[in-house]
Amino acid sequence: RRVLFRSTNPKTLTLPIRGLHCAGCAARVSLALEDQPGVQSASVDRVANSVTVTFDESATNVQHLAATLASEGYTLVVR
Repeated sequence: RRVLFRSTNPKTLTLPIRGLHCAGCAARVSLALEDQPGVQSASVDRVANSVTVTFDESATNVQHLAATLASEGYTLVVR
């Protein structure tokens, strides 16, 4: 897992995610997000079909995170 720096003012969002079918999916989503620069943590709730991600907005954004998950076969529902 790569964390290049810790933000002094991180943003935490919980967003719906589509395409989760098993614990392996949840692990894959968490790892894919946590590997992105600026992401400090990602936690998947399979029951709620959501992901809570904490990230530095100066290093990444929700659209980039959604694109990362799309490349893995999942849809992050951005409101």
